[in-house]
Amino acid sequence: MFGEIPQNKLMAAKIAGVYALAAGLWILFTDELLSKLFSDVPTIIKISIYKGWLFIGFTSWILYVLFRRYTGLIQRSEDALKESIEKIKDEKAKIEAMLAAVGDGICIIDRNFIINYQNAVHRNSLGDHVGEYCYSAYAGQDRVCEGCLVEMSFSDGGTHRAERCYSSERGVRYFETTASPLPDAHGEIIAGIEIVRDLTANKKIESNLLRTKKLESIGILARGLSHDFNNLLTGILGNVSLAKTSLKPDDHAFALLTKAEDACLRAEDLTYQLNSIAKSGESYKKTILIGGLIKEASESALKGSDVECTYYISDDLWPVTINEEQINQAIYNIVANGRDAMNDRGHLTVRAENADIGHQDGDAVREGKYIKITIEDEGAGIEKELLPKIFDIYFTTKKLGSAKATGFGLAASYFAVKNHQGYIFAESSVGKGTTFRIYLPVQTQQ
Repeated sequence: MFGEIPQNKLMAAKIAGVYALAAGLWILFTDELLSKLFSDVPTIIKISIYKGWLFIGFTSWILYVLFRRYTGLIQRSEDALKESIEKIKDEKAKIEAMLAAVGDGICIIDRNFIINYQNAVHRNSLGDHVGEYCYSAYAGQDRVCEGCLVEMSFSDGGTHRAERCYSSERGVRYFETTASPLPDAHGEIIAGIEIVRDLTANKKIESNLLRTKKLESIGILARGLSHDFNNLLTGILGNVSLAKTSLKPDDHAFALLTKAEDACLRAEDLTYQLNSIAKSGESYKKTILIGGLIKEASESALKGSDVECTYYISDDLWPVTINEEQINQAIYNIVANGRDAMNDRGHLTVRAENADIGHQDGDAVREGKYIKITIEDEGAGIEKELLPKIFDIYFTTKKLGSAKATGFGLAASYFAVKNHQGYIFAESSVGKGTTFRIYLPVQTQQ
């Protein structure tokens, strides 16, 4: 059974039929009329020639008119099509701008779990994965993830929300993901729309605030305990030293007392750091050239080890207003951490330079002039998942029971730098080492 003839083809057939009928009647009746009016054959032939030219001229005029009208229609159609395309492009640009202005990542995933669309924020956060399976792109799996929010939306038609954590080249990142069904005009769910909000910055702020509060609590406790505790340690240390004078160095008790003495000295060092935190609020600061302090603190931390240290300290460092004891201790702790990570051997690099931070350099450090101190070790490195915790109080990657496993040094360094309204960051690669960067403001920022 034949289908319906398209409207444009039907119109063309009608025009061609009318034209053929009119042409046939013209030829038939004009020839009949000429035979009746003239009997002279040459005259009939001559008039027939004129008649043919007239027919050609009339036909050409008709074709010209039709062609003009047809090309006009084509031109108007093309103009309308271009206008429609431009409107679509404008609408698409507006929609893209609106989706980008939302500030959240937006992703559309079809029923086969293939990513059909990502806005700019989503691409910048998680990479460009249009055309890929979502579970392969984001989780590296070969099937739908357990607890997939989009799958849940497909199943019950509801909205689902959860916090997720991903490892990337920029470190561990935290996201709040919301998945909702995307229906068509008939109400059938054809895809899922996933909205991703980056919580990494907020998590860092919360972590820094919690860390600072913990250290402040330690400082408050230290105010009440450090002085008395130090007096007790002094008494213990004095008696231990006195007991050693009555023993010979090869005596077994002499060795035990020496270990007790070393433990008291380490406890005394911890008490000193507690005192440093306790007095941070009223700490005395003065303006100095910090190059000598950096080298002195580093050399002190490396004393007795086989670690080689290379210094790149600029000769034209800007003066900085600091509490010398706190910053000395902060650098000492970080260098000592690198020394321990390399088991008292290897190579350490210490750099100090001026840094003029502008807005384009990122949000991590506020605009202004800083002394930038960089300390790089070649130790075992720290896993990305553990890196955000290294400044937490009593967090350590050293073995429990080790004399070095206090977990307090980096936390104290963090507190000292923050007390100077500065910044401290750590980067690490497993098997390659760890880099600490300290930014001390040249002028105290309010």
